[in-house]
Formats: sequence, structure tokens, C-alpha cells
Amino acid sequence: MTFDVSKNWSIPVPSNSPAVKNAVEDLKRCIKLLADRELDVSAVPQQESAPVIIFNINSGSLEGRGFSWKLGENGLEISGQGEGGLCKGIYDFLSALGFKWPKPIAAGDSFDKEILPPWHEGRIYSIATPQVNKFSAFGGEGLFTGSYKRLVISKKSKTTKALGVPKIRAALMHWAIRNCFDTLVFPFNYLEKAAEECKLYGLVPEAGGWTISSLLKRRLFFFNRELFRMEGGKRQKKAHFCPTNPETLAILRSESKKIFLSAKKIKVFHLWPEKGEENSWCGCPTCRAFSQTDQYRMAVNAVGDALMELYQDRFISILEGPDEEGEIPLRPNIFRINPQGLFSFP
Repeated sequence: MTFDVSKNWSIPVPSNSPAVKNAVEDLKRCIKLLADRELDVSAVPQQESAPVIIFNINSGSLEGRGFSWKLGENGLEISGQGEGGLCKGIYDFLSALGFKWPKPIAAGDSFDKEILPPWHEGRIYSIATPQVNKFSAFGGEGLFTGSYKRLVISKKSKTTKALGVPKIRAALMHWAIRNCFDTLVFPFNYLEKAAEECKLYGLVPEAGGWTISSLLKRRLFFFNRELFRMEGGKRQKKAHFCPTNPETLAILRSESKKIFLSAKKIKVFHLWPEKGEENSWCGCPTCRAFSQTDQYRMAVNAVGDALMELYQDRFISILEGPDEEGEIPLRPNIFRINPQGLFSFP
């Protein structure tokens, strides 16, 4: 299968979706780089036999992530389950052409040579077999599997500080959808800005990450050490807490409710153990009766109860590998994510 960029491809005006317009603009820029000329943009092709690129959106939902594309001799049809799915379809086609996006590029900046595929004589490019990537609607099984591609912004990274700069934040979002991510997971303190801006790039905003310890303020250690985990017979300020202490669980519920109420447009929250401290749970006499997995589940179940009191259609994820099985069942609004399927930035 080949794509001839030397043809006078016509690109009909897409929907009013800012996300789709951004993706189509990238498609035009990329083909222009290969063809070394401008492209037609019109509601209909200028000639009946002219090659045309057609875009289809099957629903108006941002969460619909499925896509497909089909290339013929005089036509390319890209379809998406929703706006985000169509954007992914466009970038998947560009990937099949050989385009790569190794680093974020700010809006208005020129494309680097490193994104370009190798030069093809005659401007005819071989294309891999068309991809079909189907997901069920939001809330279905597709959301909770490894195939739902999440990019997680680490709370302690340099990127987190840079998110306060609108241009950098926009470049990161654009880079994520160009690499066909479904979701950008932001630290809790950037939710207000992230939720709306993600829509401009066809991304689903989610919140949290390796942040479950943040629900118990470390300053409380100096006032009530019984809230914190025990190690070697001593209470430890660093990482996590004592999940069998009813007062600890009450604080987790209270603090998480504040976050949920301030993030009304977020449907998925991620509460994971601190990086490098996944096995640092409590060794007090009561907690020793429970495995580390079940201690983690006790804490997240308390937060799940708090979320259920506020919203019936929101979810919480926990990090658990396929070999980790706890005895304590999870609440219905909590699902498991395999740590091996995550991407963090940086």
C-alpha cells in the first residue's frame, strides 16, 4: 500500500472541534513537508476525481478512543469513535507514513527534521497495514485495561513545575496526542487548568498518580504519630500511613473529598503508592496481620467510599501487578492498573 503525496490531495474542512482542527492542521503540515507545496482545504474536492481525505466522527464524546483508517487510490478515510479517537486515527496514519514525535514542540514552532520519515524518490511512501483500534465507551472494559494509554506527570519532576507555563503545558499536551496517548494524568494541583485544555488536543484529563501519601499531611506527624506507619518499632514520617487506624482512614476520606469536589470534570483518579516505597507499609501490631497489598486496599477502599458518597460515575485506580492478589475485595468504583503499562514524563 502506498500514499502518493505528489497528488493534489483535498482536505475538506473538518468539524468545529478544536482538537480535530489541531490534528488536521498537523496532517496538512506533514503532507506539505513531503509534497513541498500547499494543500487545498475546501468543503468539497475541486474536481470529482480529485483525491480527498475524509474525516468521520461516530459520536461527539471525547472519551471515545477507537479509530480506523482506510487508504485507497484516490481517497483516505479516517474515522474515530469520538473526537479523541479521530485525532488518534490521524496521528496513527502519520506514524504509518513514518513521522515521529520524539519531543514536545510548542505551537507555531517549525517541525524539526527528526520527525520526518526517510525521503522517498517520487514522493510515493509505503504504508503499513491500516490500524484499527477499538475501545468500548467510557466506563467500559477498554478504559480499565493496559490498552488505554496513559501519560503520567510525575509530581516531583521538573515538568510539574513547568506546567505553570501555558506554552509548555500546551506543547506537552500536543506531544501526548501526537504519540497517540489517550489520557494525561496531572498532579492534583493542576486540575483546574488541565481539564479544559486537554479537550483542545483530544485528551482525557485524569488526576493523581503516585500521590496516596499526600492525603495525610506530613506535618501531622508532630501532633499524632499514631496516624503514621511503623517500621522497626518506630513510627515513620516518610511514605504512607497506618491504614488500620480509624482516625487515619477518616482523614483520608475527608481530604480526598476536598479533591473530588474541586475536580468535578475529572472521572478517574489515580491513588498509587509512592515511587520506590511500594512495599513501605505499616508494621504495627494490628497492621502486621495484613499483607502490604491489603493494607493498600484498606486505604483506597476508604477513599472509594468517600467518592461514592459524592458521585456514582467516577472511578479510582490502584497499582497492582498481575501477581498481586489481596484478600480484601475492592469497592465497585475501584479498578486495578498494571504498573508495567504506564508511561511517565519525564
